[in-house]
Amino acid sequence: MFTVINETRDRVLGSRIELADTFFGRLVAVFSAPGRAMEGVREKPRWFLAGLVSILGIGLMTGLTLHISGPEMLELRQENEVLRLDASEFRERYDAALDPSVTTRILSGLAGGLGGWVVIGVAGLLLTFIVRLSGGPVSTGQMMGVAYWASAVAVLGELIKIPLI
Repeated sequence: MFTVINETRDRVLGSRIELADTFFGRLVAVFSAPGRAMEGVREKPRWFLAGLVSILGIGLMTGLTLHISGPEMLELRQENEVLRLDASEFRERYDAALDPSVTTRILSGLAGGLGGWVVIGVAGLLLTFIVRLSGGPVSTGQMMGVAYWASAVAVLGELIKIPLI
């Protein structure tokens, strides 16, 4: 039964299946036909390229929103007594956090992007462990592909919000 469904699907989709075999084709397919995109991930994971999309997207969002997140983190650290500053020193740091330099934005973006890449990678490794533990025949590359390509949806969703900043 599944063979008939797959053959029918292949005939209907025709050349669109080949589109998912390219990087940008798969990126489009993650949004328009996620099942087809994940079939491509099963065949050729290409997780490193999807990871680069994550690094760039997370890094860009981190750098662009640093003037918002920096002061918020400063306030939280002060409230939780992790940071103990007198009022004038706190105000000085807060004002500086409201207008971070380009260098600070770039360095924070790199740190955020690389940190996000590591977190997604650990999630992929954890998925590999869980699926293998349950007896599933999966490669680490496939699960890393699933983790990074699925994260591309969230990362690009965040980038769409840039004009709202």
